[in-house]
Amino acid sequence: MEGLQYSEIPMLAGGNLPLMQQALSAVNNDYSLARMYAMGVDAWSLANHFSQMRQVQGFEINGNTGSLTASPDCVINRKLSWLQYQQGQVVPAS
Repeated sequence: MEGLQYSEIPMLAGGNLPLMQQALSAVNNDYSLARMYAMGVDAWSLANHFSQMRQVQGFEINGNTGSLTASPDCVINRKLSWLQYQQGQVVPAS
């Protein structure tokens, strides 16, 4: 698997370890449901930053499901980070 690259939401990639543990505990370690949990957290965050996203072009939220931005017509865009296996470890892809 050396060099294998894949994308994962930041919460499950270790970006927020306490939230990841809380989410996995709440959903009995079901990773599909943990992704939904992260989406709910980000939905709440987007709702609380809606006016900033509309007023500040390029405003970005580093969410639990990825980097979130809004287009001028309020379409939410998400960018995931890429990871790769390198010498048995998971590291950010270059």
